[in-house]
Amino acid sequence: MKVSIRVYHEDDLDEVMRVWYEASKVGHPFLSEEMLQEDRQEIINKYIPIARQWVAEVDGAIVGFIAMIENQVGGLFVDPLWHKKGVGTALIGHVRPMFPTLTVAVFKENPNAIRFYEKSGFRLIEERVSEYHEILELFMETD
Repeated sequence: MKVSIRVYHEDDLDEVMRVWYEASKVGHPFLSEEMLQEDRQEIINKYIPIARQWVAEVDGAIVGFIAMIENQVGGLFVDPLWHKKGVGTALIGHVRPMFPTLTVAVFKENPNAIRFYEKSGFRLIEERVSEYHEILELFMETD
């Protein structure tokens, strides 16, 4: 399996949002369907237009993506069928040389994501309540 990474194009939107939704259902089971649909609209209308994005493909199919807002990982989502196969690591590896440090906010109730970011060289800076949901999140940063 070879993961290739390329710049996001507008016609990737449906597939990127499919990956986001499937990964969110696994990583964020504490979010209701209503919350997910509200998040979806906010991502499409507010964040996609301001983020720099890349998609990860295997055999031409989108299996993950990363969205950067300045040096913050605004979103990194991988299709659950591709979890633990190096896709997320490849995406972080792609953007890491672009910034002196990377930051990310991760829901505290998403232990798999926390472990992934720790393995990727992120360390805890602070714990706070998410500005979008009344849920604790961890703000993490690379050295």
